[in-house]
Amino acid sequence: MKMDKSELDKIERRLGKNAIITATRRYYCVWTESGFRLLWGDPDCEPIILDSSVSDAAIGDAIQSALSKSRFLSTAEAESFATVRQQEISDKSAECDAALAKRFGYKNETQMNKEAKYVSVKFSEGKFTIKPYHTNNSTSYSGVDADQHVIIPGNSSPTKIGAAFRQALSRCTSAYDK
Repeated sequence: MKMDKSELDKIERRLGKNAIITATRRYYCVWTESGFRLLWGDPDCEPIILDSSVSDAAIGDAIQSALSKSRFLSTAEAESFATVRQQEISDKSAECDAALAKRFGYKNETQMNKEAKYVSVKFSEGKFTIKPYHTNNSTSYSGVDADQHVIIPGNSSPTKIGAAFRQALSRCTSAYDK
């Protein structure tokens, strides 16, 4: 089914610019996400790795940088991401996880992933929506209730973006916290 330009423009505005952040007590890893209707970690963008002790402004700058690279994909590009590039995306994620575990002193990736919390950031329609997630197990997570999302104006400073990220991060939950 071919969509006309106005339909594609509506989807692009709704989809916005996107990033996902993996956070542990030792580091933050900010990934650019791109897509059509579904989002994937963009294999054409390098993740931004920060020590978790960085300032709010530094994490806010990293988030803005990742969002600036987020792309709305054509149907053909999205199909490529879902099929041809899926292995590349998976390999890049695995390489990053292994490097993070080594760099930040985790015994293995499972130990690191059990500690990880996830936050997504979306810039759309003049605002940032920052969503915390619930960690189900070492390899999956799910959304939390919308009242836990942090929403700030689109013209917020990097410091305010970073503080909003940390507020959302504090709202993450985990099956491992029990």
